[in-house]
Amino acid sequence: MSARATQSLIDVYREITHLAADADVDLDAPLSDTLHWDSVSQIELIVNAEELYGVRLGEADIRDCRTLGDFIASVERRADAG
Repeated sequence: MSARATQSLIDVYREITHLAADADVDLDAPLSDTLHWDSVSQIELIVNAEELYGVRLGEADIRDCRTLGDFIASVERRADAG
């Protein structure tokens, strides 16, 4: 994925977690430590990624995603494979 695609996922994450548009996002921070992060947030991020990039993420794609960086890498792998 391009840097632009990565930025789009970061922007979606900011929206879901109610972060300001200019807030720094640590791609290596555990998602579980994120304020306003819950199972609904996770589903929102997955659905948005699937819609943005025309991929279908399965359990194997997201099972080990602990950080936003992990999630972005998983979406990139799926997009490259599809």
